[in-house]
Amino acid sequence: MLGFVPADSTWGYYYRELAKRGHKFYKYANFYTFNQVEELLETTEFESELYVSTLVRNKPGTPEILEEPIIGLHDDAGFILILAHKSLSS
Repeated sequence: MLGFVPADSTWGYYYRELAKRGHKFYKYANFYTFNQVEELLETTEFESELYVSTLVRNKPGTPEILEEPIIGLHDDAGFILILAHKSLSS
């Protein structure tokens, strides 16, 4: 299972900006796009089987809203969880 903030999401841009400013946590973080993560999984012979998206309505600087996770990929997701398994062919 892998959870990440997509680099090209609203939250990804926000956290990368904090990193540039030297934020004590985010300055050490690496951010990847969904496609980059999928490529890494494929390269290491993992197959994605389930996606869960959240932080669709919540945006940086706005009041927090309790969100139900969305099963599947959502274009505006600020956080994605991927359930993957090692390929049988490996």
